[in-house]
Amino acid sequence: MKHVGDLGAFAIGLALSLALFALFALLAWKYWHGQWLRSIAGNNFVTDEEYNSPEQRTLGKRVSVAMIICCAMTAAIPLLGLGSYLNNEAVYAAGGVLCGVFAAALVAYLVWMFVKMGRERRVAENELIAENALKAEDVKLNRKATAVLLVILAIFLLISLAVPLLVKQ
Repeated sequence: MKHVGDLGAFAIGLALSLALFALFALLAWKYWHGQWLRSIAGNNFVTDEEYNSPEQRTLGKRVSVAMIICCAMTAAIPLLGLGSYLNNEAVYAAGGVLCGVFAAALVAYLVWMFVKMGRERRVAENELIAENALKAEDVKLNRKATAVLLVILAIFLLISLAVPLLVKQ
């Protein structure tokens, strides 16, 4: 009989994947219904008034879509373990391709979401300036802070991608 992989390792991997799937599904459900929105990064200090606003409901729905994509990616991970357990390169490759496709879909969706939210924020800020010219300085400061954060993120991503390449050499 042909030797196959470790059943225990496959079972643990499957259990972890199912637990992550359940977590992402629960988060998607709660966010879609406007609950647990304070658990979204950067959203934990919103006022009670803002928490109940339509913008927060929209944010919850948008983040829930990202959680659904995470569910799909997590559901594909066991294919990697199954391919390894069965020593089947085709199943393993299919799992890798699916994980890659869902990871790319998640990144694309997040980029789209942040661009859309940035445009909506800019429109709201321009309306605020039109209503109250004294708020112009606050808006400029917020925009500068956003630009600084984007530069820091770009540098972090550059380092994260460059370091592994340099280490290989």
